Amino acid sequence: MKELTKLFTFLEKYSINFNEYMLAKMLAWAQTKQNAEVVSEYFSMRVCCRGFTIQLLQGLKDAKLINESYEIPKAGSVFDPCCVPLNRDFMQDILNY
Repeated sequence: MKELTKLFTFLEKYSINFNEYMLAKMLAWAQTKQNAEVVSEYFSMRVCCRGFTIQLLQGLKDAKLINESYEIPKAGSVFDPCCVPLNRDFMQDILNY
């Protein structure tokens, strides 16, 4: 129960939903070369399970956790999780969570 309360507090702090949190966690892990198997499995999941990456990226951008200058890829284009510029403080926070 305590872990869920901590997660809810984290989501509230950054004004993101759970799917945005999961994407951000995967982006942070990909960029720091952590948990590569989990990251690979996450991105190979069906969209109905993890959400549409483009929409989730927009949510993170709206929450100002991704640099405003970042251009969200168009549907069908190549997506590189290592090229998404996460806010430095947020990235440290999500890696430590």
